[in-house]
Amino acid sequence: MLVGGSGALATALMLRQSSQGLAASGIAGLIILIFEAVELVVIGFSWLLAAYVALGLAILALAIGLWLAGRNAPSGAAGDSRRLAASGAGRDDAVRS
Repeated sequence: MLVGGSGALATALMLRQSSQGLAASGIAGLIILIFEAVELVVIGFSWLLAAYVALGLAILALAIGLWLAGRNAPSGAAGDSRRLAASGAGRDDAVRS
């Protein structure tokens, strides 16, 4: 319930573009890694465990990478590109003769 629920919550938040989406995704990836570490101690190694560790690492790495990219982006960068697109600036107009 905890592993699947955290992943489902993170997915819903990311789809809604919530400000908590990246944090929830990072936590979900960390929960997968903790679960698999306990599973390794209790049950032992299997190829499926390795696949889920890779999945947890990928989710965590993507969440951290997107968070860092958002922190390093210039303030208002997304809004600037939307305004440019709406105004048509940079678009090639009809060829003038």
